[in-house]
Amino acid sequence: MEIIKFRIWDLHNKRMLFSGATPMMLKSFFEGTAILNVQFEMPYMQYTGIRDKRMDEIYEGDLLRFPAKDDWDKKNYAIHEVFFHDNDCASYHIGFQMNRMHYQGTEVGGYTPGFLPKNTAKMEVIGNIYENKELIHN
Repeated sequence: MEIIKFRIWDLHNKRMLFSGATPMMLKSFFEGTAILNVQFEMPYMQYTGIRDKRMDEIYEGDLLRFPAKDDWDKKNYAIHEVFFHDNDCASYHIGFQMNRMHYQGTEVGGYTPGFLPKNTAKMEVIGNIYENKELIHN
């Protein structure tokens, strides 16, 4: 079983803090600091317990893609955004998902793999929603 870990996006300084921090590390940092008052303004991202093709940890907010097979794939691909979904009013599809898709180049189909280790082991983290906004098309 993986340890619960977090990272935090520092809204004020536009940088990632504490990648891989445990809840106890975060608590000890925030206690007695000025950041304690603004900590809830900073987005927390939880480690999903799953790793990508390069064995990098996958966190909420990460952007994943299948590696390019050819020159066309280098410019035209789908990006899968990782997020936690509580499904509001249903009792299934609760947990980490990656069915928010962002397209680069031509819209390239709608295949959305399930957020499972067998799928993410074939994918790579290429950024996240805070540091790589250019990869997200709304």
